[in-house]
Amino acid sequence: MLTCRLTEQGVQICLFYIGHNAYYAAIVRVAVWVLIIVFPIVLSGQIGYWAILFASLLGMIVLMIFEVGESLLRPFEGAPTDTPMSSIIRTIEINLLEELGESDIPEPVEAVDGQYLM
Repeated sequence: MLTCRLTEQGVQICLFYIGHNAYYAAIVRVAVWVLIIVFPIVLSGQIGYWAILFASLLGMIVLMIFEVGESLLRPFEGAPTDTPMSSIIRTIEINLLEELGESDIPEPVEAVDGQYLM
């Protein structure tokens, strides 16, 4: 049995390790490929060779949705579409220093080539 401390860090660690099971991803991926293979076979009697095109298009859409979901499950891995933590932290730092009345306030993090560095 997995036990976690009831602190913020403990809860975050539990969510990180328990949140998404690798078997779930494997089962979904296999199910998508079974759909891609079986769907044209089932439809070939009704619509002929168009079944291959239709099943390929449907399979590609389902795989893209699955990949987007996979990338959304890992928002802190350093990919270009991830949460820009350095920018968020710098904004919080600037806001806190302004509230405290400090004069030495750092510049906000600027995007490099349209992307924030993590």
